[in-house]
Amino acid sequence: MPRTNERIDQLIEESYLLSLTEEEIRADLDRFVEVCDKVIQENVNDRKQMQELTQKLARARALSLIEDQHEDEKHLEIAEPFELEDSSHTPKEVFAEKVARNKCLILRTIRDCNPGLEDLIDRERYP
Repeated sequence: MPRTNERIDQLIEESYLLSLTEEEIRADLDRFVEVCDKVIQENVNDRKQMQELTQKLARARALSLIEDQHEDEKHLEIAEPFELEDSSHTPKEVFAEKVARNKCLILRTIRDCNPGLEDLIDRERYP
């Protein structure tokens, strides 16, 4: 069930991002990262937990980059005519999907380390 909820959250986030320009999407992502950083800095006082969270976030980012690279390579392959359904996505749609996925990945990683931080981040994002 949590994966279903995460997918729904990602779709909601993606839908919101699609209403923005690419520049606004980048600004929204920057604000999101700033809020996460602020909440973590203000609420994680345990050095070990901070290191663990930093390592997990770095790992999540690396996995996301690998996944993005893999997707880019898949698009470079010659596709059969019946495989061209994804070509209908605009670059903005692809970008919004990646940003939404990354935001959800960051929140999941934070939640796995300290479940209370996700609520604090949401309160900061949506006052």
